Amino acid sequence: MDNIKKKEQQDSVWPSQKYRFKVNISSLGEMYFQQAFGLNTYETVQYRTANVPSFLGNKLPHAQHKPIELSLKKCLYPNNDVMYDYLAKVKLNTAPKETVIIQMLDEFDMPVLTYTLKNAWVSKISFASPPSKNSECDIEEMELVSEEEFTLEG
Repeated sequence: MDNIKKKEQQDSVWPSQKYRFKVNISSLGEMYFQQAFGLNTYETVQYRTANVPSFLGNKLPHAQHKPIELSLKKCLYPNNDVMYDYLAKVKLNTAPKETVIIQMLDEFDMPVLTYTLKNAWVSKISFASPPSKNSECDIEEMELVSEEEFTLEG
């Protein structure tokens, strides 16, 4: 009996959330991922002035833009037919560049931060198990590339 109360108390103090990032790609629809990497990368420039005795130098944000490479991990995708059609387009090199909206969700599924990537495309998809026609597919990792800077709302 005490173990049940401790378990309930632990669940109320430490809410466990399975998915934290809601990703909307217009050709694939909505997906929920557990992890997202690459959204907070900024290019920096290191310089050293002649009159500073330190060898470390200074760092400043760099104005030149580089492509954003975003890695999303662990998703259960329910619609295999749409995934097969999209993979066929990727194979033929006809997959469109599109706007991708990524929302970081809190424990109540309310968006905390919203990232918008323009002209983004899927560069890599790896599955935990091979997708079949009758069941859901487990996406282990999906990598997106965007040539334009992302916008952040929050």
